[in-house]
Amino acid sequence: DRFVTESSIKLYMTKSDLIKIKGGNYKLEKVSDNEILKYEIDDYLTSQFLGRYNYPEYYEIYTFHKDRLIIIYFGFEYP
Repeated sequence: DRFVTESSIKLYMTKSDLIKIKGGNYKLEKVSDNEILKYEIDDYLTSQFLGRYNYPEYYEIYTFHKDRLIIIYFGFEYP
């Protein structure tokens, strides 16, 4: 319950607080009583971030239950 990312995302924060930090460019999926927000960086040619690490895609997946962040996944997609 003390995990915090570089961009100040932490477990149990609200969905609206996360969107204030990450922006509205996400894909939304509903699974049972949960909402899943997925952010992707996948334009290798224009992304300095992907170029720096030499990976084709980076993702962040946030799972919310009753408007509280309960699961965080993030990382690079391997080619």
